[in-house]
Amino acid sequence: MKFILAPILLIILSAGLFLGWKSNRGKKILDTVYLLSLLVIAGLGYFGGEIAYGGKTGPAASEFRSGQEIYAANCGSCHTDGGNVINPDVPVRNSPKTADFDTFLAWVRKPKAPMPAFPDAVLSDAEAGDLFKYVVNVLNK
Repeated sequence: MKFILAPILLIILSAGLFLGWKSNRGKKILDTVYLLSLLVIAGLGYFGGEIAYGGKTGPAASEFRSGQEIYAANCGSCHTDGGNVINPDVPVRNSPKTADFDTFLAWVRKPKAPMPAFPDAVLSDAEAGDLFKYVVNVLNK
């Protein structure tokens, strides 16, 4: 959709520029062009966001749903779809830190900055287990 809307925007703006100079009704034409451009730009923003920021991971199987909710609430803003917006070279997806639960739990409890720590008071061992299962079985696939 983004590849369709971008050329349409170029055509609208080019036509508006050309017709605005050649016409006595230039202001009315330019107002129409601006309105059409705004609508196309809104479409580009709506459909283009998925390309720029990646598609969202679909709903997980019911056995991983709890982990998906924990991930969305605590991890998803920095680690979108298993990536890493702060340091793209260090994604969660297929990280060595997800090799086994004990390594994962130690990483979640005492990570390197700028990642915040998730002590037991914030994320119980059971919740960390659900999170681990989600990362390993959904994001790492």
